[in-house]
Amino acid sequence: HVLQKLGVKKAFVVHGKDGIDEVSVSDATLIGEVDEQGVRLYEFVPEELGIPRRKLGDVCISSPEESLRLGFSVLEGEEGPHRDIVLLNLLNIRRVQVFSSGE
Repeated sequence: HVLQKLGVKKAFVVHGKDGIDEVSVSDATLIGEVDEQGVRLYEFVPEELGIPRRKLGDVCISSPEESLRLGFSVLEGEEGPHRDIVLLNLLNIRRVQVFSSGE
């Protein structure tokens, strides 16, 4: 509701129930969708897109070097929890693009 009061026309706010600030692979994600009609809240689970749940510890990164290495492994197509969380968040970005364009 704060976003509406600030004049935001369209927005998505996501929060993984496991405490992360993005779409989660280890738990359900709460999604708040804001537009001119109001606020809708719903829950998303990775299994809805055929992505298995992972342990939160499987996607934790301990250093910038590890982040870089894992980023390249995702870009090279290596399967695993890091690729899964990237895919889920890219799909969420696509959902926002579709929503914004009115498709």
